[in-house]
Amino acid sequence: MGQRDTGAHTFDVTVGRRRATIRFDRDLDLSCVAAADGAVDEALAASTPSVVVDLTGARFLDSTGVSVLLRVAQATRARGGRTVVAAEAPGILRVLAMLGLDDELPVRADVAAAERLADG
Repeated sequence: MGQRDTGAHTFDVTVGRRRATIRFDRDLDLSCVAAADGAVDEALAASTPSVVVDLTGARFLDSTGVSVLLRVAQATRARGGRTVVAAEAPGILRVLAMLGLDDELPVRADVAAAERLADG
């Protein structure tokens, strides 16, 4: 669909038949949550059942970033799909594990694996 450049952060949203993918090129935190919400709105407007959130370019995730992920997960679950996160940074993996979000937000180490799971 498009690329959203917010100066410090770039978010790409691509839409296929079965899923949308949101690529965050930097950390998902308070400094970019408004722009991130815009990218999420764009992906959810596509009405695909599932969404992949690509955080492979990020190293940090704070509580506002987690709330963005949970919003996507809630919307995809309501339409019978799922949200899958692609992330490899230990800090991000640790936050998601500590919050017990493994079932709600399954994580794969790369985008291709996340897309396969999302396509289910």
